Amino acid sequence: MKIFRDMKRSSLKSLKRLSQGSKSLGQGKGLKSSGGLRSSGNSLSAGGSIKMVSSKQSKISTKLSSVYKEMESRDGVCTGCGTSSNLEHSHLIPRSKRRDLITEADNITFHCNSCHLIWEHGTLQEMKELDDFLGNMDYIKEVDRTYYNIIMLNR
Repeated sequence: MKIFRDMKRSSLKSLKRLSQGSKSLGQGKGLKSSGGLRSSGNSLSAGGSIKMVSSKQSKISTKLSSVYKEMESRDGVCTGCGTSSNLEHSHLIPRSKRRDLITEADNITFHCNSCHLIWEHGTLQEMKELDDFLGNMDYIKEVDRTYYNIIMLNR
């Protein structure tokens, strides 16, 4: 019982320190709700803290920006449903699964917000209703058979 009281006191002291002093929530490091992110050179600033971007990430961002501009100059509709509103760049094979395909133009398409959500989080049946499902799956099967099997078996 004494151990529990000591833990409770310790937790209360920690909470008091957080709510007072110079490093309280909303001050010091971290994101400020009113400040947002600001870009300056090759870094992002959030509420006073600076995060440097590696040269490798900077090259990826530059290449990806170029691919996005190329897409925007030739495409203007969702490949999943044909709408031209609320378009987003959608990676067929997620960036987290294949870092080497992040800037590959064939791995990126336009999806409206709804189709993008279905592509990333929908069931296999919902994905099959997208106009571009078969073409996307052909590409994925050719490039990454393991991810193709994951989609076909786990969704």
